[in-house]
Amino acid sequence: LVTGAASGIGAATVARLSAEGARVAALDLTLAPGTDLALRADVRDEEAVRAAVTRAVDWGGRLDLVVTAAGVASYARAHTQTLDEWHRLLAVNLTGTFLVLREALPHLVDHRGAAVTVASLAGVRGFRYSAAYSASKGGVVALSRALAVEYAPTGVRVACVCPGSVDTPLKRGLAPVPDPDPA
Repeated sequence: LVTGAASGIGAATVARLSAEGARVAALDLTLAPGTDLALRADVRDEEAVRAAVTRAVDWGGRLDLVVTAAGVASYARAHTQTLDEWHRLLAVNLTGTFLVLREALPHLVDHRGAAVTVASLAGVRGFRYSAAYSASKGGVVALSRALAVEYAPTGVRVACVCPGSVDTPLKRGLAPVPDPDPA
């Protein structure tokens, strides 16, 4: 099961897994073309996530791997960051990752599966104009570490990747960095 599967890192992950022979359930807000099972869901929606994971397990008979690549980003100076945008970034990037993993983990335990979370270099290092994004991705890093320790005795592996800037539709769709003049 791959989230954020319709574009960017998620789509590349789906393509790679498919090329290696995996049967892939692709979850996104829009249906991912050319996938074995396309699931439409918003990772912020608890019931939609539960239904999507259940559908993926029913379709595949089991769940061996989850990749949480769904994410959003934006630039803002911290003192101008709106609370709505703060909440949106945390809801998609961190809470969405948690909801997907929460639903998937019992199935991963059953088959000693693995989870790969996609955070960001911004989650382990500070970047200007990215307080909300960095906080959300830093949360993914911490969540991944906690789950790796918690689920290691069950044989479930949890890994977090933290890529730097990647030329994806998400990156290309970002508004320009705010004027660096602090005045």
